[in-house]
Amino acid sequence: MDYAVFKITGKLSTRKRRFNKKTNSAIHREFLRLKKAEMRRWFAGKEDVQTRLQHGAESIQTRLQQGASRIEGMAAHQLGSSQSVQALLYAVVTQSWTAFETLTADLWFAALDHGLPEWRKRAFVKYDNPISDSDQPLLNEAEVDDLPDPQKAYGSSLRQTGKVPFQGLRKIIAAYKVVFRKKAETLFEQNKAIHALAAVRHVIAHKSGVADRKYLNASKEFPELLQFTKVKLDRPIPINGELVRELQNVAIHLGTELLLHIDSVIAPRRKRN
Repeated sequence: MDYAVFKITGKLSTRKRRFNKKTNSAIHREFLRLKKAEMRRWFAGKEDVQTRLQHGAESIQTRLQQGASRIEGMAAHQLGSSQSVQALLYAVVTQSWTAFETLTADLWFAALDHGLPEWRKRAFVKYDNPISDSDQPLLNEAEVDDLPDPQKAYGSSLRQTGKVPFQGLRKIIAAYKVVFRKKAETLFEQNKAIHALAAVRHVIAHKSGVADRKYLNASKEFPELLQFTKVKLDRPIPINGELVRELQNVAIHLGTELLLHIDSVIAPRRKRN
């Protein structure tokens, strides 16, 4: 506005100035012209070089904040924009879970191929031993240690049988606890929000984003994360960028921790061999 005033009148003042109707109209037209030019630069992705040099990262941060505010405003007032943003957030949740589920399965079977003999023995007793399908009690840890190592590439062969499912968080945790015992239990306990990701993904994939009883029960432990107090049965779940970021981050963090733990055991063995 100051630039528009200066452009029309040729001067600026710190005092409030009064203009006649003709001058006010000219200033307003100039202001609109400048605004339109600014919007063209914005949508073209252009930015004044001097502004970048002066403000650096602060200028970029400002643009990001302005862009986010604009998207929020569009989503709040335009149904199409709101549905598009929701679809993007749903996609991030679904993809985060799929990546985590795929990683845990691949990592578990690879660990059996290349890891400790006791890992393979524990998996054998649970998933590949006829005793485990009977009413007889499973072997204790000492008896497991006395078993022969099943075979090399045991994880790959066990994967082909389809005996170890990894569809669903409960099955993933169970498989990891069988093989990695206390360490796996600790990592999943330290990253409890993975249950929140599984719960949100469940209603997105199977309930079109509408809360069911399973979702409500699972989200009771995460009121601040899932905004449980705002969710009712058979009503759409609340979802926003902040929530999705938290869900995505827990999948990344837990997946990384599992990978690092297994690698820390396998890597020294490879060097010795």
